[in-house]
Amino acid sequence: MHKRILSTVVAVGIIATMGSTSVFASPVQDAQSKLNASHKNVQNLEDNIEKMDNQIETIMNQRDSVNKKISEAQSNINEAQNDIETSKDNIKEEKDKFADRVRALYISGSTQSYVDILLQSKSFSDMVSRIDAIKQISDYDQKLVSDLKDSQNRIEAKKDKIVADKQQLEALNKENSSKLKELNDKKAQENVLVAQAKAEESKDATALKAQQDAEKAAQAKVLALVSAPKTAAAPKAAAPINRGTASAPAQNRQAPTPSTFQGSGNDVVSFAVSFCGVPYVSGGTSPSGFDCSGLVQYCYAHFGVNLPRTTYDQVNVGTTVTGALQPGDLLFFGSASAPHHVAMYAGGGNMVEAPHTGAFVRVTPVRAYSIAKRVR
Repeated sequence: MHKRILSTVVAVGIIATMGSTSVFASPVQDAQSKLNASHKNVQNLEDNIEKMDNQIETIMNQRDSVNKKISEAQSNINEAQNDIETSKDNIKEEKDKFADRVRALYISGSTQSYVDILLQSKSFSDMVSRIDAIKQISDYDQKLVSDLKDSQNRIEAKKDKIVADKQQLEALNKENSSKLKELNDKKAQENVLVAQAKAEESKDATALKAQQDAEKAAQAKVLALVSAPKTAAAPKAAAPINRGTASAPAQNRQAPTPSTFQGSGNDVVSFAVSFCGVPYVSGGTSPSGFDCSGLVQYCYAHFGVNLPRTTYDQVNVGTTVTGALQPGDLLFFGSASAPHHVAMYAGGGNMVEAPHTGAFVRVTPVRAYSIAKRVR
């Protein structure tokens, strides 16, 4: 009898110790805190990759634009070079015409020089007349040739400027290529860290479950000790305690029923969810691979809503959501004026997104966002 009383006192003491959270954290709380920290670390690393992907997308768009300008510059250089060659030919042609006109003036078909033409003068007045005629032709042709040379100089100056502009564009592209390589190298390093962090998170989740299972087993043993004497004295009294204890875990396992939303927003979300498992691809805009803004643009385009291509521009479309979110609302992360990531609210506290390199389109709980936009 004394042993039973002593066992009961010890058991109650153990329960009180396990239930007390104001003095010491339980092993489960410690494991939960560690899991929360590792999960936050994974999220921070993934956020960094999202930002890098956004930077890569921006640089790739810049590079495409620069390549187009370089192509246009080269076309203009080729055109200017053709104009220069044409101008040179015109100058030579005018000089030849000038000589022909002078020769034809008095001696058709002759190859005599201007001096010979003058020596053939029949009188002083004839020589003056010949000099005046030659001078008029010479002045006209010199002006024509001068104008052609001025035009050639302008074309060459234009060509020199285009060449200089092209060199600047090529230097910018070289710089962009260097930035892309640096970002991709950093992203590769970050992906390694993400893999390590996820492994640590998985390890912590396993440890938490082990602690939870161990604590439940310990509590079951303690409750068996406490209820053992009562069961002997009053068998019926133990039943309510056992039912109450068994029902709590079942209630905890119940998943909340997601809210039901009506309207075209649900259609867009259903369409977006159908791409779960599609890989993230920088600059991707098709079901073979999406980036975050590419997924949003593609899904809304399917329902007749044309959105800009990039996250930076999409945040400027639609109306800002100040009340409750609705399915299809766009959630932006980072700065509200220059976000680095966009997702689509899916309802029930979840969102669908193309997260980052190495991941796939997924449905995930909503996390802290900077601004929400309604675009339908």
